Amino acid sequence: MGLTRRGLLTAGAGSVAASAGLVGVGQAAQTSQELGRLLHARLREVVSENHYKSWFPSIEFEKYEDGVVSLSVSTKFVMRWLTDHDSETLLRASQMVFPEATAVRILTRLPRDWTPPKWIKDEA
Repeated sequence: MGLTRRGLLTAGAGSVAASAGLVGVGQAAQTSQELGRLLHARLREVVSENHYKSWFPSIEFEKYEDGVVSLSVSTKFVMRWLTDHDSETLLRASQMVFPEATAVRILTRLPRDWTPPKWIKDEA
């Protein structure tokens, strides 16, 4: 497993089973919320409850695309801590939900009530 800049955690070649489909996800398409709950359940299986409560509650599932699971967290501090200390754990739990996952990307998200300044809106 390797770590690249910007919180992208990758698996080494051959470490992910090459099975077709999203086995852990089930037959029907699921919402981001459902997939997030499933990922959190898997995280609780692989770390202690105290560790989970300290670092994982703010994680939100964003998307799965081309083998990359994108997650967001509330702060840059949490993003860095997870990247430095729990990269393998996050990838392992993600692979329980998405067997073909080869990487996890951790992003910091903006507060829900954030609106861009007027000058940004005007440039768009």
